[in-house]
Amino acid sequence: MKFVVYKFPSSAYDGYMYMTSETAAQGWTVSNHTIQQPNSMVARSISRMYLKDSKVMLVT
Repeated sequence: MKFVVYKFPSSAYDGYMYMTSETAAQGWTVSNHTIQQPNSMVARSISRMYLKDSKVMLVT
């Protein structure tokens, strides 16, 4: 599944909106989680980079 995330500015709300490849027709969804929570969509995606012996590489 592919997704796009928009993080709200800190002064507005400490959360984010997302749209997945499966929900694109319905538009943006406001997450029930903050972006820092370990169970957020973003945290679950990037956590693989921090696992020991990870084969995932971040390219910027």
